[in-house]
Amino acid sequence: MATGKRLRKAYEGINRDAFYNVTDAVKLIKNSATAKFDETSEISLNLGIDPRHADQNVRGMVQLPHGTGKTLGVAVFARGDKAKEAEAAGPPAGRAGAGPAHGPRGGAAFQWPSPPPPQSTGGRDAAGATAAPSPLGYSPTGETFNLSAEDVATAAAIYLRADKLIFLTDAKGVLDAKRRLIRELSLAEANQTLLRKLGEEMARCLGGALRACRAGVRRAHLISRHVDGALLLELFTRDGIGTLVSGEQFEGTRRATIDDVGGVLELIAPLEADGTLVRRSRELLEMEIDQFVVTERDRTIIACAALYPFAEEQVGELACMAVHRDYRKQGRGDDLLGFIERQARDMGIERLFVLTTRTAHWFLERGFKVADIKDLPIKRQAMYNYQRKSKVFIKPL
Repeated sequence: MATGKRLRKAYEGINRDAFYNVTDAVKLIKNSATAKFDETSEISLNLGIDPRHADQNVRGMVQLPHGTGKTLGVAVFARGDKAKEAEAAGPPAGRAGAGPAHGPRGGAAFQWPSPPPPQSTGGRDAAGATAAPSPLGYSPTGETFNLSAEDVATAAAIYLRADKLIFLTDAKGVLDAKRRLIRELSLAEANQTLLRKLGEEMARCLGGALRACRAGVRRAHLISRHVDGALLLELFTRDGIGTLVSGEQFEGTRRATIDDVGGVLELIAPLEADGTLVRRSRELLEMEIDQFVVTERDRTIIACAALYPFAEEQVGELACMAVHRDYRKQGRGDDLLGFIERQARDMGIERLFVLTTRTAHWFLERGFKVADIKDLPIKRQAMYNYQRKSKVFIKPL
């Protein structure tokens, strides 16, 4: 490759077979500099690492003892009293509350030597900008450290009081011992999972998710970076495609409230349409909602059942039991039945009965026995619908 006159002249004063210490090398560089602008010096180091691996990437910064020779300016983004403090500190120019608008979320692009105070971004959604923290961290003694992306993301989520923290991983999420995807983890379950032998990347991501949720982030998601549309599928479908870590109860069974009426009506409508359940009006359901138990998954009612007690006979009726079609054959019916049975025992009920036209085998498998209409409480016998020809099953508690 041909070389220019300037480069050939620079080579004349350098013995390319000799070893120079740093001081002599810098002198040679300065003596050979002829350009009319500040030239750049590059240093090549053999560190014996493989930069293709994320944990072996190297970023570094060296601060020269006398600076770079440039005049530095400091930009401050603040509001209210903090803006007045910044002006009093003496910046030559500034605009209170101003900041670059680079994205839908609040904050500006800063590089902090330590975690950013809340005032530096003016709150969560101050100026419609996106914060881009640096991966460089600094110790009190001035040492520079290269932080992992997982650590930076976790710290940023905590200080920004984020609602969600999302990790993109090579795996499809956290897997169990049989290599099956674990869709939800409580904080206790996440902590136990970390004790298992996980891959290095997954351990960092799950550890970051656990720290963030313990510090107030509502949810953390671990999803695959190799799935097209993974972010949309995780955030805008009820079950997502990855692993959700949350301190909140993602799914649980509880007593119903008046606010659940709409969700219960939507759940039972298909079963009422095909004749599996007796139709209930909104007015009737609002009157009887205290008798209902619901299973809620991510703010959606996916199962329900009602318990009508007959105190004199110490008998209870299990009615309007329904599970959303997407969640059947997954044990939710058993969980709902168990909840109803515990509630019935607490009320002093000794026997539980059910009337059904479609699911006799399911109740038989769970300890119910075939019974007769005459075995029902007197009041219930009077309300029996002979046109539906429902079968009666009773289970002692």
